[in-house]
Parts: sequence; structure tokens; C-alpha cells
Amino acid sequence: LTTTPGYIKKNKTALKAVEYLRGERNHLAHSPGLLAKQSLTEEEFASKWEPIMKSLVVLMDELLPVHKAEYLVKIDEISSETLPESDLTSLFEKVNEDINRIRDVAEDAREKAH
Repeated sequence: LTTTPGYIKKNKTALKAVEYLRGERNHLAHSPGLLAKQSLTEEEFASKWEPIMKSLVVLMDELLPVHKAEYLVKIDEISSETLPESDLTSLFEKVNEDINRIRDVAEDAREKAH
């Protein structure tokens, strides 16, 4: 999230959850050590996952209380998935393609603005 959604601004717990998730995302995305090895040990994952999951539960309580149970099951499934090495390679290729596309769009927009 690049901005704080208006629908949670009045709920300090939800706001704190969004800020935590934003901080973790930035840490993971910009941490050279993690990017270099592109993996976490089980212990590293567990230590990161627990507070992330708590933040997700807070947001589900606030935004999706009716569907919370089914989302918790799906999130639990996702948290225990692993990607084979070949999938990781194609995943990072796709991410790089998306980044290049975004850069092209930004460059086109910049040129049109001037």
C-alpha cells in the first residue's frame, strides 16, 4: 500500500497492521541479503510469518469478517507451499518483465509530460 486507505484510518489496530505489512514488504523487497539468496530458512520464515499473519487477521476482522474462516484456510495453505526451483526462475523472469513494462510506461508518461 502506498497510502493509508481511508476506510481504516479510524481503526488504530488496523492502521498499525497496514503499517507493519508495509514495513515488512519494504524490508523484504529492499534487503540485499534476502534478494541475493532469494529464500528464507524455515526459522526466518516462521519469525516473519507470525506477525504478518497477525496483521492479516486484524485486517480480516476489520474488512472481511464474513469470509475470515475461508481466507484463513487459504492463507495457511499458501504459507506452507514451496516453489520448485524451475518455478522460481520463471517467477523472477516474469517479475523482471513486469518491471521493464512499468519502466516503459513511466518513461512514456514522462516524455508526454514534457
